[in-house]
Amino acid sequence: MALIDELIAAILGHLDRPFAVFGHSLGGLAGFALVRELERRGLPTPVLLVVSGSEPGGRRRRRQLHELADAGLYEAKKRGRNCLGVA
Repeated sequence: MALIDELIAAILGHLDRPFAVFGHSLGGLAGFALVRELERRGLPTPVLLVVSGSEPGGRRRRRQLHELADAGLYEAKKRGRNCLGVA
């Protein structure tokens, strides 16, 4: 939780106006944790949270295309998953 505490300390003086949080990949998880901690502490929360390149919390991780054998890759492609791993 040290990272989240440091982030809160860094933005504490700016919470008096609207703000957004954006995070990509691991930053998305950190951004989500930041907003959750702001809520827990009763501090202002962002008007917008944008998380990219990260699976939603509580969702079962599907196998990534690069982890599939050739037959699995072929089947995934037949079902419509593109080669970037996006449904």
